[in-house]
Amino acid sequence: MTATVEVGESAGWLTFEVAGLSDETAVEELVCPRLKVAMPWNRVLGVQAGVVRTDRFAIGCQTLNLQTDSRAQPAPLTRADRERKQRPVILQARAFRRFGIVGARAALLAAPTERMLDVIEQLELAENLPHPTLDGVWARRSPDARRSYLFIDMTEANADEVIRIAKELNFGYIMIYASRWAKTRGSYVINRDDFPHGLAGLKSVADKAHAAGLKVGIHCLSGFISKGDPLVHPKPHPGLGKDGRVTLAADIGPDDTFIPTVEPPTDFPDDVAFGPDRQGFDVQIGEEIITYRDVSTTSPFGLKGCRRGTRRTVAAAHRKGETVWHLTQRSTLTTWSIPTRRNWSTSWPAGTRRSSTSAGST
Repeated sequence: MTATVEVGESAGWLTFEVAGLSDETAVEELVCPRLKVAMPWNRVLGVQAGVVRTDRFAIGCQTLNLQTDSRAQPAPLTRADRERKQRPVILQARAFRRFGIVGARAALLAAPTERMLDVIEQLELAENLPHPTLDGVWARRSPDARRSYLFIDMTEANADEVIRIAKELNFGYIMIYASRWAKTRGSYVINRDDFPHGLAGLKSVADKAHAAGLKVGIHCLSGFISKGDPLVHPKPHPGLGKDGRVTLAADIGPDDTFIPTVEPPTDFPDDVAFGPDRQGFDVQIGEEIITYRDVSTTSPFGLKGCRRGTRRTVAAAHRKGETVWHLTQRSTLTTWSIPTRRNWSTSWPAGTRRSSTSAGST
């Protein structure tokens, strides 16, 4: 197996682009570039920004397209690291087969610390990367980007009071909860309980805040779907995130409460969990969502204590051999996640699970 990587040179950075692979089907993940550096314990590590720095010098790794992931991450400490009071950090970029490895592109940047922002800005402009500005000022330098925001349940009824509080406490922004301005996450229909005039009411609230010198944002959990959202019922949207599958072992009717499976549902959750752990007790067969209470990982395999036709779907009969999908759930008991790039749920075998990432954005 060989890979061809083209290296480019500029004033403040080197670029690395995967130009070819001798066998694309044989590679799940490719790491390039990868650089291990050591830094004092008390210096700054920007994990998401992909930059490490001391008082004098900074170095970083930056992705240059959507199919590439780059970051700075701590490496395991050795005895020598502890003795030298240093922290090893790995700067690297990764590409994955499911997004395409050939064409992946990243840069290693280096500059005196006081010039690193200049180099990052030059890279963004040279590579035609997103370069957001606020009132004409690059967002990374804008003082507006560093102003505090008040995260609150602002409505048509309480807008004046919320604006008063925000001004009194010197906030620059007001952020309206997703559960307040929108009825559900996913479709994001305006919540008329709090904004009886709909979109016009939401706009009027923003206009009031703008007149008071404040900016307004709406909270959007872009990777989540509420379980009561129109994308769920009466027929689940095919893009709902799925992170596990087993095969139906026998025909079942619409009233059956045990779902027999060919494979043991070992990776289906059997208890409440939070954070990065697998979560949720909802599965999908065809166009029906079913909520189970327990799993049977010894013969007979299956899902126990099932409630049929949940989330306002319709209970139905299903045939032996159909797929039982576990619906990805993250962070709360009321939302599922949905893949943000494409639906990969048909690309991995029964009895396995894949990791899934959900993200909220503001």
